[in-house]
Amino acid sequence: MANSKKIILKPFFSAFIFLFISSSLFSNPDKINTLNNGGTEFNELIISATKYYDNNRYALAIKNYEKVLKHGTQDSLAVFKKLAFSYAKSNQPELASKYIHKYVLTSLDPSFVEHSYFDVINDSEEYQVLADTYLKQVGLWSIFCFYVAFIGFFISIVLNFREKSDRVANLLMSAFILIHSFFIIHIGLYFSNYQYYMP
Repeated sequence: MANSKKIILKPFFSAFIFLFISSSLFSNPDKINTLNNGGTEFNELIISATKYYDNNRYALAIKNYEKVLKHGTQDSLAVFKKLAFSYAKSNQPELASKYIHKYVLTSLDPSFVEHSYFDVINDSEEYQVLADTYLKQVGLWSIFCFYVAFIGFFISIVLNFREKSDRVANLLMSAFILIHSFFIIHIGLYFSNYQYYMP
């Protein structure tokens, strides 16, 4: 019995050793070294861009952040955020909206659209498109969907309290109506842009 366990474990152990050795042999350390060597230059770019941004010199900050994005070694999320803020402070709503959209797609944080830094470009058409897409809004359709779903919940409960009827049929009908009520709530959440905020 102990001998059969050794026979079973031996191929798994040898496969693990083979994969470990092959991955270390075929990895490319030169690529890692070039990224590390270029990292100091780009860290300086980020530091200088941050200094320019803090001193309200947005045009120079934008240039440095764009260089960092072109190289691609840095985390783009922080760069997208700073570029969106810089373009908004420079009163360039089209480019600010572009980087707001990229930030939201990368971070999955739609509340970034309503940041106070974007009050400067609040009236622009590009920003309004983003606000309509990502911000919560309760309209007539969403209220109608929630109302219909509430009625569906009520009917699914009341169907089960009827006395002179078939219990199985009532249970199946109420389950059908209940499932559709949940679906209608989901549609109401979609109309009000809450699908970005709730799973």
